Amino acid sequence: MAGKTVLVTGATAGIGLATARQLGALGAHLVVAGRDPGRTEVAAHAVEQAGGTALPLVADLTSMAAVRRLAAEVHSRCSRLDVLINNAGALFGRRRITAEGFERTRALNHLAGLLLTVELLPLLKASRPSRVVNVSSIVHARRLRFFGSSDGFHGLRSYGRAKFEQMASGFALARRLEGSGVTVNSLHPGLAPTDVAQDAGFALRFLVRVVLRPFASAERAARTSVYLASSPDVEGVTGGYFVNCKPARPSPRAADVETQERILTTSLAQLGLGNGRLEEGS
Repeated sequence: MAGKTVLVTGATAGIGLATARQLGALGAHLVVAGRDPGRTEVAAHAVEQAGGTALPLVADLTSMAAVRRLAAEVHSRCSRLDVLINNAGALFGRRRITAEGFERTRALNHLAGLLLTVELLPLLKASRPSRVVNVSSIVHARRLRFFGSSDGFHGLRSYGRAKFEQMASGFALARRLEGSGVTVNSLHPGLAPTDVAQDAGFALRFLVRVVLRPFASAERAARTSVYLASSPDVEGVTGGYFVNCKPARPSPRAADVETQERILTTSLAQLGLGNGRLEEGS
């Protein structure tokens, strides 16, 4: 990865930080994006200690305006972008609508990564061959109701729905970008002691931090992200879903082409983007 630039969102803890450190150890230049300035600086230092170089950038990706500012900053400060890893995500315990009118879980786990990818396509295409890696979840395959809040909002179910949209639209995006030199793949990382449920309420925090922690490892969970970002084995491979660095089958719903196209087209429209944006930078 020497000479290559990689942007990792949600890079201040858990899988994102482990991914950034491992890619730094391979010689990559990391753009580490996080919402907290102090933690983002610490993450950049961790990458440098691992042997890489790092540029810390701050953005709250629940805001689409912040996503656009992050993309503009990457364009202005980076001469190339070889890999974009859409890792940022969280599971929330209460329903909140962002200032732009999006449910917060969906905004962060699906729309932010899609918008960032489209905004950075000119730079990705100019750096071809390049890769987009979407960190999804096995819960995309399940319709879940788990520890609902008093207002009827189900955090885990909303998280699963957002990850389903992320994966389905990623497959459609991969088709649209065929021949562009930009590949798009998704993955399930496995268990990790992350902050994904820090705002999800006591029950889910207890499940993630206490019950699952003995079986979890951020370093191990980051391996598939690192594999898709760096391995020559997947050079040119696109539209895939990977678990434990191996191809896997997504849910039948996520694999349905009509569903994929509908979700991508709808999401682009909600973001104020036309399909023509995918042709920019070619």
